[in-house]
Amino acid sequence: MIDGLSIQLSFLIFEAVFCFLCAMVYSVTKDPLRVRKSVVLSLNISAGLMLLCECLFYVYKGATDPVDVMIMYIVNAAVYYLISCLLLFYTMLVYLRLFKRFDLKPDMPCRGRLFAIMALIIIEFAFITVSQFTGILYYFDENNVYQRGPLFFVSALIPTIGAILVCSVIIRHRDKTTAAQRMVLVSYLVLPLLAEIFQLLFFGSSLMNICMGISVLLMFFENFLHKEQDLDRATKTEVRTGLANEHGYIDWLNSMKGKEELKDYVVVFFDLRKFADINRKFGIENGNRILANFGNIMLGKIGRDEILGRQ
Repeated sequence: MIDGLSIQLSFLIFEAVFCFLCAMVYSVTKDPLRVRKSVVLSLNISAGLMLLCECLFYVYKGATDPVDVMIMYIVNAAVYYLISCLLLFYTMLVYLRLFKRFDLKPDMPCRGRLFAIMALIIIEFAFITVSQFTGILYYFDENNVYQRGPLFFVSALIPTIGAILVCSVIIRHRDKTTAAQRMVLVSYLVLPLLAEIFQLLFFGSSLMNICMGISVLLMFFENFLHKEQDLDRATKTEVRTGLANEHGYIDWLNSMKGKEELKDYVVVFFDLRKFADINRKFGIENGNRILANFGNIMLGKIGRDEILGRQ
């Protein structure tokens, strides 16, 4: 007989397996941003483990055998710890998407919010650890049935505030993403938040965790497409300056083939004379920086329908 619990367990198992499969697929692909690959793998593995632990929680719910009780304590604590880990990896993925980096250096964009998010994650870890010995977050009654503690709302409030801070960074730098990309990234707040409201009113559902898994999978597929675009862009970009290389501007020319407006274009070839003197005086590394800065200045001088490349 199919009931609500069976459907819920099926969703949890399916999502967990799918998250693990996504991690396996991503592990054998190339990513031009190496740290992003590690973050995406960590995000999917954490989501898969969280969903699997949530499934085991319902399987062993109400069992009074000492081993079953121990399993209940372990998987339930793991769910809360993994939710905090997911917030960390979600934050890292967003910062890597927007700024191509994740660190706490003084020049890090939105550094104050990043500090606040990291502090919330540390507080959440400490709160979960303390609750294992005090029952302020949750406890198990004599029948090994899960019961909410007096400060249960804190466990939902802290990750929600953290996700709100991350989404505020996405909104502030919305020019770095498309509308579709923003919707996927913000889904990590919106979907679980709606499910969280439902769970606060109707106890005993895993809807919030299921929605978190859905959001992680959405971010995986969107990131996979974005990664492929980065790889394609890398093959058409000159390493030192970030300008289009030979492949890049030939591809641009092919895209213009047959268009009437191509008649309005002119091609200009130019060279920076005696640039070797700069390399000799300041070193090749500094010379490359000067070359890159010059390229950025030139990019600011051309229109959006024009292209600047370097052979």
